[in-house]
Amino acid sequence: MKTIRIIRSISMWLLLFFSKNCNSCGNDFFKLEKSYSDKGFQLDCLKECKLTNSDLCQLKNCDIMNYQKVSEIQPSNCLSRDLLSFVKTNTNISTDNVKILEFNLYLKQENERVVELSKELFHYFPKLGKLHIKNANLTVSAKNVPSSLVNLTMYNSNQISLPESIPTLKKVRLEYCPNINDISAVRNYPNLESLQLKRLDSLRTLPANVFKSNSKLEFLHLDNLKVTLHQNTLKGLKSLNKFQIYRVNFTEIPHGFFKNTPSLKEISWDHDVCQNGKRIMPQDMLSGTKITKFSFKQKDQG
Repeated sequence: MKTIRIIRSISMWLLLFFSKNCNSCGNDFFKLEKSYSDKGFQLDCLKECKLTNSDLCQLKNCDIMNYQKVSEIQPSNCLSRDLLSFVKTNTNISTDNVKILEFNLYLKQENERVVELSKELFHYFPKLGKLHIKNANLTVSAKNVPSSLVNLTMYNSNQISLPESIPTLKKVRLEYCPNINDISAVRNYPNLESLQLKRLDSLRTLPANVFKSNSKLEFLHLDNLKVTLHQNTLKGLKSLNKFQIYRVNFTEIPHGFFKNTPSLKEISWDHDVCQNGKRIMPQDMLSGTKITKFSFKQKDQG
């Protein structure tokens, strides 16, 4: 009988614990959803679940007991401190092997849309490798960034320049960041191998020597830009072997523009936007390269 009483007491304690911590959507705790990748879970830090479809609110807080080891977390409307609060509260979750964080702050107030890379964040995510930032700005307060962080994607950010303190990055993709007018911070990414710039409406120039510290860059993609080029824009890109251009408005191509890219083998130039439907290419534009493939197509003028 004594054993039964103990079991009942433990059962009641567990029931009380989970009644406080295992709530459905619409309560005061974070909303959880299954991750589309099945390697982790989605976390929404809004206190109200505004979705009426119960299939989109499958997980209760206690369900994360099944997520002791995850490699990906997708925090929606969560600041860095919100994510840290969640991790500290749910100590059953191991974040040691989380390699991907995907922040999306689309429903936050505009002045709150900032993701901070702090020393504490890296303490809980020591193997973070890919960082996706959507509808938010990015700041770095940590003095040391783990070497594992090599991939950064930013979409619909309002900041005006690149974050300067992530020297470990190898791949950077910036898309629809309408206020970025300066990419000179790439000089602080000496390990950069791939750079994609798409729809940066305020970016007006790629100045001389902007890539002078990016000798490891192998792939450069420019997409939906209107920029002025300099003869030495590409200076320093001795490892560049593939250059993609899509729907970019270059007013003029400088003489010897690719002379500083001795490893360049492929240029893909599609939907060219040029004056009066005519593109004048200098005869020495490709001198000094190892071009084996050059494709060019103008934008439909109709």
